[in-house]
Amino acid sequence: MYIEFALPNGAGGMAAGYALNSIRQDIEAWAQKYNITFRTKLHKYTFRLCLPSDKEYTQFALTWNPKHAPSKYFEFRHPK
Repeated sequence: MYIEFALPNGAGGMAAGYALNSIRQDIEAWAQKYNITFRTKLHKYTFRLCLPSDKEYTQFALTWNPKHAPSKYFEFRHPK
């Protein structure tokens, strides 16, 4: 199971790099705040976040509040 963040695919990858860096910073801050381990994977223009158990996914959904400017790239989705 994982959570996905869709990254922008324009501007020769620069937009994706900026969004990815911002999302990573917010995920690291969130994980440190709640003392949660995680793994990440970049697949094309999709950034995936893997958490240890269902409990952490629920906590993420309830507490995810990114510090960077609101953007559609900070919205997460659970793939089907």
